[in-house]
Amino acid sequence: MANLNPDSAANKRSKFGELPTLSGIERDTAKPGQEKDWKEIQSNTFRNWSNYIIRDQSDEVKVNDLLMDFSTGVNLVELVNHLASPRGIKDYVKNPKTEFQKLDNLYKALNFIQKDEGIKLVGIGAEDLKDGKEKPIMGLIWTLIKHYKIKQGGKEKDGGSERQSLEKWVNVIIEPHIIHNLKSDWNNGIPVCALVEGLAPGTIDLSRLDPQEGDENCELGIRKAHEVLNVPKLIAAEDMHNPKVDELSMMTYLSGFISPFDNLILDWVNSKIADQATNLRSDWNSGQRLRALLNAHVAGFYPDFEDDDEDALQGLLDKIEQEYPTGYNINAKRMKDPMVHGLAMGSYLFKLKQKLDLVPKEDPEYMQQKEELMLWVNEKIPHHKASNFTTDWNDGTRLRDLMNAHIPGFYGGFDFEGASGGSYQQLLDKIGTKLSYISPLTGEEFADPNVDERTVVEYLRGLRERVRDYQISEQDRLERERLAQLARERQEREEARRLYEAQKADLMQWVNEMIWPDLRIANFDSDLRDAEVITALLNKIRVGTVVQSEVAGNSREKWDRALDGAEKNFGVKARFTGDQSSRDLEEREYVSYVSALLEPFNIELLQWVNSTLDVSLRSKNFGENWSDGRRLEGLIAATVPGFLPADFNHSDPQQGQEVLARMHRDLANRCPFLYQDILMSVFEPAILAAYINRYRFLQKPHDRDELLLWVNCMIAPKQVRDLSKSWADGEVLKALVNAISEQNGSEGFSVGSRDDVCKEGIESGEKLLGVHARNFTAHELALGNVDEFRMRQYLSDYRDLFMQKNQSMVGSARDGVEHAMEERGIGLSEDELAALPPNDEAAKNRAIINAAAEKYIFDFPSDQGTLLNMDTDIHVATAFLYKLRSAPERKVPTPVSRASSQPEPVPYPASTRDVESPPVENTKLIKPRDSKASTR
Repeated sequence: MANLNPDSAANKRSKFGELPTLSGIERDTAKPGQEKDWKEIQSNTFRNWSNYIIRDQSDEVKVNDLLMDFSTGVNLVELVNHLASPRGIKDYVKNPKTEFQKLDNLYKALNFIQKDEGIKLVGIGAEDLKDGKEKPIMGLIWTLIKHYKIKQGGKEKDGGSERQSLEKWVNVIIEPHIIHNLKSDWNNGIPVCALVEGLAPGTIDLSRLDPQEGDENCELGIRKAHEVLNVPKLIAAEDMHNPKVDELSMMTYLSGFISPFDNLILDWVNSKIADQATNLRSDWNSGQRLRALLNAHVAGFYPDFEDDDEDALQGLLDKIEQEYPTGYNINAKRMKDPMVHGLAMGSYLFKLKQKLDLVPKEDPEYMQQKEELMLWVNEKIPHHKASNFTTDWNDGTRLRDLMNAHIPGFYGGFDFEGASGGSYQQLLDKIGTKLSYISPLTGEEFADPNVDERTVVEYLRGLRERVRDYQISEQDRLERERLAQLARERQEREEARRLYEAQKADLMQWVNEMIWPDLRIANFDSDLRDAEVITALLNKIRVGTVVQSEVAGNSREKWDRALDGAEKNFGVKARFTGDQSSRDLEEREYVSYVSALLEPFNIELLQWVNSTLDVSLRSKNFGENWSDGRRLEGLIAATVPGFLPADFNHSDPQQGQEVLARMHRDLANRCPFLYQDILMSVFEPAILAAYINRYRFLQKPHDRDELLLWVNCMIAPKQVRDLSKSWADGEVLKALVNAISEQNGSEGFSVGSRDDVCKEGIESGEKLLGVHARNFTAHELALGNVDEFRMRQYLSDYRDLFMQKNQSMVGSARDGVEHAMEERGIGLSEDELAALPPNDEAAKNRAIINAAAEKYIFDFPSDQGTLLNMDTDIHVATAFLYKLRSAPERKVPTPVSRASSQPEPVPYPASTRDVESPPVENTKLIKPRDSKASTR
């Protein structure tokens, strides 16, 4: 394609050479506060383009009035000469004085455009240009832009328009962003930023762009395109942001991206192949460069074929699409067309580059072998050094010289004609006889320019060994073997160290994802000596694996509890003690122990996942079967009902990314991957599993009932019916904060409006307990506008904090309320138990509450839902013990009929769960946050 800078020679193409800034290039003709129409935008853009093309060393602006500054013909001649360089018009009047001279210049320019350049002009005459007629002038400028900067001698498939070619090309670069036109779709500025980022990755963080700030986005994209890619500022940011911007203006501006795009593709191609490409059209007709490009990435990818073999080229394209699918529609017939559009060929190569960049680099061991072999060769024949293992060995002279260097006089004479094949074969035969080493290639095959590199390398490696064996004695050979063995062992140790470091890095990422956001480690020694991290990790694998007080015990005792919990729950036995782990344990011991937790974690998580998902979505691992997005969709739908939009498409990377971003923002569940990475299987299974594990700690569908039970246990005798409207007066929140913080009555709260009470309740929760209202305000709470979903999040934080503060009671609660009561000297006699209805847990628990009420003054609900869950819900049981601990003892015991049915103090909604539901195991034990803690 033509170079964007007409002053530079094609053979001196720089990647992104510096372009001068044209004074006045963005000159605005609109009055302040007046919105431009499309004609004015187009006129400004065409004027800027003309000045950019015909600029000279002084950067003088030569076209100020687009309609009148072409009337003398001078600017038009200069414009055409720059575009058609080195061709052009030599004989013209540079300072015309008469009307005849001006018309003559214009006639010469138009004649050159039509006859010499073959550009068809309709309805454009010299008189029109001299008289400054708008339509012919604008038409002429657009014809030149289209021919020299967009079409560039190529044609689009099926006769498609330049607009369609440009749209398709842009969409290839900015994917997954898509534009459908060259007008309004550019107003928000994101496409131009995406175009810059596509050609120069890392220039603009697209995730930080707000579509509502289109003017700022346009300015950013245009500025970065000029600074990084040297795309001229042919259009103003406000014009691109203008809803009236026209297609021709946008196409003119976008044509400036073609040259940096061409440079990007050609630089990449030419860094891989020897036969350098100079364009993206005719240089690719034969398909040989495409074959060489693939073979450079994957040795032996496709065999040689004749330039005119269209079937072989189609076979190459089919194999590429099969192994590295680009999704771009191009076939052999189209590729062999000398008029193939450069944008089409470039788009295909751009997509191919994206795929090939993901191909693992060539085997490091093989690369090392080649490097060592090349050093050996060039040390022996410094006068005839080799640079490759293919064409440098075609004529046989290097192989001859190499043998003579090792065995003087091995093959003499200067009449050697190895390239003929015959003499080459004689040399190979002599080597075979002398060293008992047969070549896998014939002389004719060695002389082939397309000889397989790996075969040559393997032959020369073997030859090196045979030559050394020939030269040295048996003793020297044994010594060499000993040294080689030492070298191998050293290499094996280095490889083992490398694998260990890689395993450690992956394991550290897994640990950090598991314990996020509360904790983070930077190493596997000092960061693990305190048992806080391993305790958090074990409790993330299975809640309640380690029940540990905030303050009780030193690091050794905490480690002992953690090791004991891991062995009992997962059968993972440590090779060290708690005392060792808290002092001077080696890093590898920590790494080995944490690695052993991966398998039980996968088993534990898969059991939960498969019990949560539909049968058809059940999984055996966290690998590729998650890449279609269906399982992640099912998991979100099951764990957070109503979170997914109704029209959610699990195959849409943009929509999926929006869901993940909202999951991070609203539920503090950060995904370590892009959704597109998941769809493309570009993820580490263990890290994906750690992310999925966090869904276990989100609100479950039945958490509403459990949360409501716990709240009513804590605020009794107050009771609430729901998790939304009942909290509007602020009194319930006051009661909950007081209950957890052990404040008396309404201490710390003032009497005022609902807004004031709600505000003070929220602020007291933050100050006293470190619990923040992340997703709503006090005013919303007072109006009753906080939905149940957000309220569940907020109240769950209170419940998590409560359980963490009272871990010593959690252990007692796990043994059962009845057992914990007996330890306090409160219980039911055998007669009282016998008097209860058989297998009636509610009646038994009501009797336990009544027994406690005889001795202590405290309020606790005795509704059916609470009674049924005292033994199965750890939160309810812990709340009961907590309230009992702080209750004053009665001076005179109050006799209560323990087996009687005590009426409910206030109506209370029954649990939606069945009586036979299994106990909830996923108790959250989250590290409490102080008042300065940031939101998750």
